[in-house]
Amino acid sequence: MLTYAVSVILALVDSANSVRRVMRSADCVVWQVLAEVTQSAQAAEVVKVAVQKVKDKAQAIVDSIAREKVIAEGKLEAAKPALEEAEAALQVRDKRCFTDISTSLSFSGLVPV
Repeated sequence: MLTYAVSVILALVDSANSVRRVMRSADCVVWQVLAEVTQSAQAAEVVKVAVQKVKDKAQAIVDSIAREKVIAEGKLEAAKPALEEAEAALQVRDKRCFTDISTSLSFSGLVPV
């Protein structure tokens, strides 16, 4: 019985040694994967920071355009009365021109009155 116990213990020790070898190998793989994941995370952080900078610049441009749009709309609104006045003056001028041409042609005898 003692021989049997010794053989079982030796088998268990051998099995434990095999498990230790497998664990050491797995441990190396885990550390390699961890190093790769850490490196990828650092690279992703660099990209994230660069993207944020571009996003901030784009937002600043959008904000600037929005401010310029408000200013331009204000100037357009302020110019509207002058535009309407100019259009009205042109309409009066066109009517006067037409009247002047008609009058001048009738005096020359080209257009019957």
